[in-house]
Amino acid sequence: MPSPSRVAQTQASSAPPLSSGHASRPLVGDILNGRFVLEDEIGRGGMGVVYLAKDLRKEEARDRDPYVAIKVLNEAVQQNPDAFIALQRRPRRPNA
Repeated sequence: MPSPSRVAQTQASSAPPLSSGHASRPLVGDILNGRFVLEDEIGRGGMGVVYLAKDLRKEEARDRDPYVAIKVLNEAVQQNPDAFIALQRRPRRPNA
């Protein structure tokens, strides 16, 4: 399994747009924002779910590592006005 070289975090007042057209919680195989193909769930915690995703723009640019990690925040966190601050204060994991 490829390891994400960077972390992309999504936060919105509503769930991110899905290409699959189903309910708001994304699933492996969905495409977020017309750009990120969710390939695997790699973590789950109190704030949300982290997915390994292929960035289609990076792939189009022939980037050698088109994979990123995307954290999709759960609804409770999305509704919390302090969530963005808490998310930014979380330490970033060094690249493996």
